[in-house]
Parts: sequence; structure tokens; C-alpha cells
Amino acid sequence: MKAILILALPGLTFVGAFFFGVRRLRLSGRSPGAAIGKTLESVGTTLVFLAINVAVAVIIHLDGARLNGNLCVSLHR
Repeated sequence: MKAILILALPGLTFVGAFFFGVRRLRLSGRSPGAAIGKTLESVGTTLVFLAINVAVAVIIHLDGARLNGNLCVSLHR
């Protein structure tokens, strides 16, 4: 039951937002595929920047540990 809810909730949100945009905001409803493509493009860009930020943080942390002479530095304190 939870799996169905997890899959259905984003779908229902998309359908609701689509109808709201078409009926209330009078947006074009002819190309939802283009909107989905732009959304996925934005999510992909966000994930790339997240990966770069995590990699830079790990490199800085490990470099600081190497310069400090202690390679077993805890990440939280």
C-alpha cells in the first residue's frame, strides 16, 4: 500500500498542477513533455553541483587531515 502511495502522490500532484495551470492560469497544455524535460534538466544540474560540492568538501577534509598528520580525523568532531 505504501509503495502505491509513494508512486501515486507525485503523479497526482503533477496532474493537479497541470490542470491548475491550464484552467486557472490559462497556460498552454500542449507540451507537458517539454515541462517535464526542463524539470529533469534542472534536477540533473542540481545533482551535478551537489556531487561537485561533496567531492570538494571531501578533498579539503582529507587534505587538511594529511597536512595535520592525522589521517583518522572524524568528520563530526
